[in-house]
Amino acid sequence: MSAKPGRESQVPGAMELLDEAAHLLRARPAAFLFSYAAGTLPFVLGLLYFWGDMSTNAFGAEHLTASAFAMAALFVWMKVWHTRFSLLLHETASGIPMGPMSLGRWWKITATQTFLHATSLFVLPVAFLITLPAGYCVAFYHNVSLLGDGREESLFSVAEEAWAQARLWPGQNHTALLWLALFSVPVLINIAAALAGAPHMAKMFLGLDSAFTLAGPRSILNTTWLAAVCALSWTVMTPLVKAFYVLRCYHGKSLRTGADLSRALKRIAVKKSVAACALLALLAGAALSPGLCRAAETLSPPSGKEASVPPEELSKSLDQVLSERAFTWRVPQEEKPVAEQGAIASFIGWIAEQLGDALKYLGERIARLYNWIRKLFPKRNPQDNEESAGLSPETLRILALIILALSALGLLWLGVRALRARRAKPALVPVPVPPAPDLMDEKTTAADLPAGEWLTLARELLARGAALEALRAFYFATLASLADARLVTITQYKTNGEYAGEVRRRGHAIPELPGEFARHVQAFDRAWYGKHAVEMDEARSFALQHERISALALR
Repeated sequence: MSAKPGRESQVPGAMELLDEAAHLLRARPAAFLFSYAAGTLPFVLGLLYFWGDMSTNAFGAEHLTASAFAMAALFVWMKVWHTRFSLLLHETASGIPMGPMSLGRWWKITATQTFLHATSLFVLPVAFLITLPAGYCVAFYHNVSLLGDGREESLFSVAEEAWAQARLWPGQNHTALLWLALFSVPVLINIAAALAGAPHMAKMFLGLDSAFTLAGPRSILNTTWLAAVCALSWTVMTPLVKAFYVLRCYHGKSLRTGADLSRALKRIAVKKSVAACALLALLAGAALSPGLCRAAETLSPPSGKEASVPPEELSKSLDQVLSERAFTWRVPQEEKPVAEQGAIASFIGWIAEQLGDALKYLGERIARLYNWIRKLFPKRNPQDNEESAGLSPETLRILALIILALSALGLLWLGVRALRARRAKPALVPVPVPPAPDLMDEKTTAADLPAGEWLTLARELLARGAALEALRAFYFATLASLADARLVTITQYKTNGEYAGEVRRRGHAIPELPGEFARHVQAFDRAWYGKHAVEMDEARSFALQHERISALALR
């Protein structure tokens, strides 16, 4: 099976990304659970108390305002900690550190999450009622938890980036939401059964009576119990949902930045020049792709019928696309008539015109700022005419002197920084050589090295007499060769039986390959998980089997 060319074909499917999200949650469980529990548990407990108090307390309306304000504060607290939780997930997935969490950054995170997530209380119910935009809105607010990390200065830039990531790969997004909804049903049933049976189990084994055992089946027929079941189910499912959308943002942003390829290149021992060229080619393609896509959309005719675009509109669209910066260097320059005053005089005139426009724009902005400040203070003479709000020449001179002074200070500061940076000699940091993978570690996978390096390592181990380690290195070389032929996808959490099933599905065009690989897997499992010692002849026979499988995969 051949994949489609381009970066889009390398995007994992919904189920594969959900499996990767579950594996990501197991990478650093202590740090993840602390950041998630620190924000979620206070909100969930406060919500259940608020629900029970308002539904059973006859005097609950007297402190409704204070309770609602407390719930709003707990909601903001939860969203801030969800951002830290998402940043930890992103740091583990991408290898990019989230940076220091200063007090100013915490304040920006709090402000961003408060303003954007406050709209979810109104947007999400309407989106689920309409049904169609529900998946996009869910993705948007989960993306805000990661992208509103306090680094962006503008609130609108965070919202714009989150919405762009939400509109990416809608099929993957909606398929994953469907699977998550189906998976939440057994979670809900298990939690409901545990909450309903726990009091009766306590009575059976410990002899403890409670309101639940005394009330019988009626104890679960109330809104507070149902709210507790739903809240606990949401608490259990949310980390998986957050991890899924963190990975979506990581893969989505990698289309422009190439972060995923950069991380993959660091794990493979290749020459630095080859890695740099591949990364620069990817970044150049990502920079030009938006303009090319817009050009294709502009020039493509409507589907299902012939193009009926008037020549005037077509010419206008072409001029608009070709005037973009990505294409202007390709368009031949128009021959303009030479002015009578000469090329140098024309150039100087053009510079003077641009400077004049810039100064005019700056003067208008300064005048608006001055008028706004002037309105903040009462006028000394009430008989002044409000329409005469123009700037006097003295005021303009004072403002010009202030601007010049600030510009001089800024240039002086930049010069001092440049001088210090020039004097400071960068320290030579030795590049660490990546150690060879530990073949006795169960966390080692075939994706840690290319197929050629696994084969070289296996032959070295075989020459040293380490038959068992050489056997596993040959097996990893086989998996890497199959992965290069797009017959398997290597992940840490797959079993050998799953790899054999994947070869049967994808390698049906090569009749000898599935059986040969099944015997290869059986021999490896018998040697690796068996208790008998591996002989050198068995390892050499295993190496020959690897060569046959690699030859079949390259057909």
